[in-house]
Amino acid sequence: MTPATAPCCTGDARRAVVRAATHNGFDYVEVDCAQTLLTVTFLGRAPDGITPAHLVIEGGRRERDLRVLDVRIVPADDEGLDDVMLVRVDRPGDFSNYRLRIIDIDENGHPTGRTPAGFDPRYTSVGFGFKAGCPVDQDPADTPPCPVPVHAAPALDYLARDYQGFRQLLLDRLALTMPGWTERHAPDLGITLVEILAYAADDLSYYQDAVATEAFLGTARLRTSVRRHLRLVDYRLGEGCNAQAWARISLDGADTLTLDPRDIMLLPPLPGVEAPMAPAADHPLEPGTIVFEPDASVAAITLYADHDVIEFYDWSGGAQSPSRCCLPVGATSATLKDPGTIPPPPPPDDNDCTPDAPPPDIDAGVGAGQWHRLKLSPGDVLILAEIIGPQTGNPADADPMHRHPVRLTSVRPGHDPLNGQLVMDIAWCPEDALPFPLCLSAIGGPPDCAALSPVSVAWGNILPVDHGRSVADDLGRVGTARTEADCADACTPAETRIIPWRFRPVLPQPGLSFLAQPGDDGHACGGCGPRAATARGTATPDGAIPAVTLTDSSGARWLPRPDLLDSGATDRHFVVETEDDTATLRFGDDSNGRRPAAGETLRAHYRIGNGPAGNIGADALGLILFRNRYPTGVTLRITNPLPARGGTAPEALASAKLRAPSQFRRRLARAVTAKDYADIVMRDFAGQVQRAAASLRVSGVRTEVRVAIDPRGRAEPDPALLGCIARHLDGYRRIGHDVRVVAAMQVPVALAVRVCVAPDRIADHLRRAVRDALGTGPGGFFHPDALSFGTGIAISRILAALHAIDGVTHAEVTALHRLFEAPDGALESGLLSIGPLEIARLDQDPDAPENGQLTIVMGGGR
Repeated sequence: MTPATAPCCTGDARRAVVRAATHNGFDYVEVDCAQTLLTVTFLGRAPDGITPAHLVIEGGRRERDLRVLDVRIVPADDEGLDDVMLVRVDRPGDFSNYRLRIIDIDENGHPTGRTPAGFDPRYTSVGFGFKAGCPVDQDPADTPPCPVPVHAAPALDYLARDYQGFRQLLLDRLALTMPGWTERHAPDLGITLVEILAYAADDLSYYQDAVATEAFLGTARLRTSVRRHLRLVDYRLGEGCNAQAWARISLDGADTLTLDPRDIMLLPPLPGVEAPMAPAADHPLEPGTIVFEPDASVAAITLYADHDVIEFYDWSGGAQSPSRCCLPVGATSATLKDPGTIPPPPPPDDNDCTPDAPPPDIDAGVGAGQWHRLKLSPGDVLILAEIIGPQTGNPADADPMHRHPVRLTSVRPGHDPLNGQLVMDIAWCPEDALPFPLCLSAIGGPPDCAALSPVSVAWGNILPVDHGRSVADDLGRVGTARTEADCADACTPAETRIIPWRFRPVLPQPGLSFLAQPGDDGHACGGCGPRAATARGTATPDGAIPAVTLTDSSGARWLPRPDLLDSGATDRHFVVETEDDTATLRFGDDSNGRRPAAGETLRAHYRIGNGPAGNIGADALGLILFRNRYPTGVTLRITNPLPARGGTAPEALASAKLRAPSQFRRRLARAVTAKDYADIVMRDFAGQVQRAAASLRVSGVRTEVRVAIDPRGRAEPDPALLGCIARHLDGYRRIGHDVRVVAAMQVPVALAVRVCVAPDRIADHLRRAVRDALGTGPGGFFHPDALSFGTGIAISRILAALHAIDGVTHAEVTALHRLFEAPDGALESGLLSIGPLEIARLDQDPDAPENGQLTIVMGGGR
């Protein structure tokens, strides 16, 4: 740095010394409005002989090398004032800093590099700016008179993240800043302060680490954080759901009884309680007790003694003519025996003058159910159960797996005109079709050969129940955070607003129940859909909702929602977030959902009991507890004929993290390709369709989508099913696609086999066995569910089915081709090829030979 610009040596004291001495120098420079005339003030009197060649202007960015055009000295009139010099330049400068310097020149006008005579070397130049008079937005930064000495900062251990690390870091720092403090004992006040600061730093470090950890899906550990991350990709974290069951209540001591579903609890027998029913106040329940309660859809429970056990009517004519009767697999209707009787006709009256009066209309009374005692109606649920062994007649030999729930769709009273027995014809949902043959009556073994009836019965008074005990708790009062007042003007009174605290209550009791919601029955296609009795407990836990509602001070109800994105500013909604089996309630902010007002009190009504713990076995329930009204004079017995199911544990976080990124691919919401149409049918009609195939056919500006259906359990689909599928696909089809749903193209097959029979077997008996093995019945080779689209007919599989018959020593296929077509080499290749939209068919029906023909040549045997 040159002496003229050293900032520490140019103070006012030196200026005063220069003025008093014979030396001179520049004091400051002023610029006029035109920015081309500089007024230079000297430190005292101006020297003579200064010309433009003696002045040099340095600096500038855009405007550099400014030239001095003219110099004129203006002496001061007063002895106490300094002389000035007017310097004119060729053009204005820019916004940067400039410096005016006086130099010494020789006789040729060249700089000599020496200080001009009579000038102090510290004041041969002076800084200025052309834009000093222009407005600026900020003050220029002050230059410190002397630079502050910079010392190397002590090294800090940035890896310190816990209490011990921060404590040592503070002690090391204080050793540098306070070297005189050497006390290190625990009672010392300095050590106490150090440890308090280390504790606070450790807590803050943990908080920072926790925030960074929960900020990303891959590292988040809290269930609440993972749930919110997954919601961003439209994935709902499963919180599990409670188990569901069917409960059977037997009534003794009265013909009918009505109960309040909110008043009863059903649970397994408690230790020391032998009675089947008791007041709940006498038996406090321990935490974790399995409790079932009636489903929320049940408004009232009406029990009938006649519905406890309902016998089937087999139309056999009674015990005098024993028979073997059963409901086959797939049955959807039956006839029940009604305990009522038709009253006998009145005795003839001798005084009646109209002997030809018509008899009472029995059929009209029966059709109206006038004398029937069964009060069944569509929508009721019955459980068909085997109660004795069909071989022995012993109740212990009854198969507990032969119990099946059905939901009634039709109830029609009737009677048997042969003996006057009142009956009830019932039908149930096709989804509830019997999965096994149910024996109704049988004939016992010798020597008695007694009639065994009833082998199976229908149980009524069936109640839908699910796992979870209802409780109620106060959540406290919403506090006040602050009060704000706004004044619009002097004429308007102040408006006071009370801002409540953020209210995040936790339900006092853990284990909140989540209720599975039934699926959409819009594509039930004539069936009951999710209302079917067998569908109970099969709903996925994805859409389960928490079983909790709130009531505030005014009695208004608050309802749970999966999130608050669709909630309005006044909607009383909240979100349940679970963590470690506890449930926290999150409310809105008066934009998305209403915020509880300050001073408001909330009361929670919720149920506790969730997950697989509720999947109890059959006949596990055995006790009814009454909360309020205990019925007297009657005896109620409770059981669950079928196991409870549907209880699901909350989804694991690791599993959710893996599934969430690809969730948008899991649910097909629009059909674009042919495969998309088939996949939607298979997804939404899995109970009625075995397989579906689709193809696209372009014709001009439109594209026809041909969807072929292979129904489950039958060869040809019901036309109502095809129409229902077409309507359902209309909501998924692409614009420009015309959807046409048709039955699969059936390919009738002509098959001829030669079978050799063992010498000790009867050939005709084995012929029937061969027909059954290659038939359309259950287990048959050509059963409708055994073949589907593109399934070729392999000769090896046919031979395997024939050789599995006991008594067959040899078998061969002599002919295999499409019916009404010439052989195409299937015998040589061993496979009859079927197209991707075709299904092979061989019905062996003599009334419809066009549906396939089977030729059997038997050899050997007897």
